Amino acid sequence: MKKDQDDFFKKLGRNIVPKPERKNPVLWIRELRILRKLEAGEKNEVRRVTLRRGLNIIWAPPEEGDEPELYGDGLSGHASGKTLFCRILRYLLGEFNYGPDSLHEAVEESFEHELWALAEVFLDGQLWLSARPLAGTAHRFAVKGSTIDEFLQGQLSRGDFNDFTSAVEGAVCGEVIAAAQGGGQFGWRYLLPWLARDQECRFSGLTEWRSPLAKSENPQTSVAEQQELMQAVLDLLKAEEVTLRSALSTAEETIKQANEQLPELERVEKRDYRKLTDGLRRAGVELSQIEEGLPELKERRRLRANGLTLAIQEAERDATFVASQAAWETAVTARNNVEGRLTQAQQTLGETAQKLATRTSRYQQMRAAGIENPARMEQGFCPKTLDIARSRGCVPTPPGASLETEMNLGEILTEGDELEQLKKEQESQVRQLTSQKTTLATQVATAFRAYNVEKQRIQDSTAQIRLWQQQLGATLNLFEAADESAASAEQSRASLATNSETKTQTKAKIEALRKLHAGPEQRLSDAFADAVRAAMGGKVEPTISVTERGINLSVKRKGELSGAALETIKVLAFDIAALVLSLEGVGFHPRFLIHDGPREADMARVIYERFFLYARKLEQCFSDPNQANFQYILTTTTHPPKDMREGTDWLRLTLNTTVTSERLLRADF
Repeated sequence: MKKDQDDFFKKLGRNIVPKPERKNPVLWIRELRILRKLEAGEKNEVRRVTLRRGLNIIWAPPEEGDEPELYGDGLSGHASGKTLFCRILRYLLGEFNYGPDSLHEAVEESFEHELWALAEVFLDGQLWLSARPLAGTAHRFAVKGSTIDEFLQGQLSRGDFNDFTSAVEGAVCGEVIAAAQGGGQFGWRYLLPWLARDQECRFSGLTEWRSPLAKSENPQTSVAEQQELMQAVLDLLKAEEVTLRSALSTAEETIKQANEQLPELERVEKRDYRKLTDGLRRAGVELSQIEEGLPELKERRRLRANGLTLAIQEAERDATFVASQAAWETAVTARNNVEGRLTQAQQTLGETAQKLATRTSRYQQMRAAGIENPARMEQGFCPKTLDIARSRGCVPTPPGASLETEMNLGEILTEGDELEQLKKEQESQVRQLTSQKTTLATQVATAFRAYNVEKQRIQDSTAQIRLWQQQLGATLNLFEAADESAASAEQSRASLATNSETKTQTKAKIEALRKLHAGPEQRLSDAFADAVRAAMGGKVEPTISVTERGINLSVKRKGELSGAALETIKVLAFDIAALVLSLEGVGFHPRFLIHDGPREADMARVIYERFFLYARKLEQCFSDPNQANFQYILTTTTHPPKDMREGTDWLRLTLNTTVTSERLLRADF
């Protein structure tokens, strides 16, 4: 078997030469320890797993029997803690949590609200201690330069966990960000999901990194952003491309929106234009004029409306119509004048009649009291004057009489005669004005009838003109609606045209920049092909192509191959190829990789076993395999090759589903 493997690699194997300057993985984990309390001593240890540089296998063997039987145990290595192991590692490297709420609740209950995970992590050769609670409310922390044992012995105090994650960001992503001149989109929280794919995604696609089922932190990144990240890590993305790809993405999104909106906008545009043309036709505008365009039509509508107004005004200047209107208005004025004079005369007559009645009443009262004319009386004799008689009490004072203004009987009688004459004159005037009012009212009615006849004649003669004017006035809103819908449609068409041109030009620029990556792309394709052929044999033709849309994986054998198993193989091979290129000095991959239980059930066992062999081949590229400049953690329920099982450096942990104490946390959930 060993000879066959050697022959296989000699015939097909790609020569892999590690870059001497890259002595260590940028990131690797030396030990994971799970403790009940942060205290030294075996009684607190739930699990201790030491890891190595190179390949690390976490194995949960399936239950095997001679014959299958109904109702027998059948988890076959599952639910033993392989995925939890990977998620705890991710958790210690900064991910939001290590599983769904149900798992947290079960751990809290089983460990009475206290359980810790600690890891010794190397970043560019610098040791860090990362510690986070799996149960309880204690705060996470990190210590630079400390082993787990040194911390538990009380030699060091707790440091800020954020200092650790910042150090991870700088060590793992610093070169990527600098080379691509990017920002947070190339940060650690976006890269970790690729380096440690979630088992729930089942390796179903190149950019399938996190499943919602895992309830883990899942940065909201698009496929395009994930593709950019992988290309940046592989040094296949120039800084200028980042800007161009953003512009391309914006243009494509705008084009998509325009294509979705334009049909409806054009439908509305046609509808409003049809309404406008129909309205203009009713207003007497010819179709040929309509086809000249909306701006010209607007001016024509204004001129036509002004012309119609002038035509109506000209008709209303007809001599007979004007004379009848003037005669009516003159009669109305004269009638109103007489009505005003009559009202004033009636008021004056009323006042005169009131004065006459008052004087007559006083005269009668004085005669009844026996008072004569005081002017024929000597001064000091029996008072015949009204003033003296009243002052001496000879006669009573009539109600309302004023001593200061009282007159003698002769004067009162004379004034009464004058008021009587005045009253008669005023009554005559009122009668005359009343007669004039009646005559003028008749004249007004006659003039108004004549005016109405002429007015109706003018209206009849301008009826068609007025109809056109009304119809043209009603088209104002139609013009506005047609203009608005036409502008919206034109804006969408212009946006579509502009962004289509931008898309074409941007793609051309990206393609020109991409050609600068031809050499590294070919190396990536060769590394991918080597990993795929190592698993599937030499008859397949694996290739990688990089377009403006990203990385495409292809495996052919007399045509394109497909299927769930092949997708898993392609994803595994791509991740390994990215690691291999970094091992050789190409790109910025940190040479740290976790593959959690690939879909080995979908592929032949021999194919899956070859990935173990290929990882071992990578170690053998180093003079000391234990000093390999990468770390690859692989969990599996499939048997590793016989010479990579118990007692070897590669098998770091064996789990057992059926025995509680041999599960990862040694507890049932």
